[in-house]
Amino acid sequence: MDNSIRLKEIVDKKMGFYQIRTKNTIIKAMKKTKENMPF
Repeated sequence: MDNSIRLKEIVDKKMGFYQIRTKNTIIKAMKKTKENMPF
């Protein structure tokens, strides 16, 4: 029982890190796009 709870925490953390990374990547891409736009 304790093992499965720990496993869930690890998975949740990995998912959280992945979402943050993805968000940062999207923000960086949007900033680049804005810089490349003439207006």
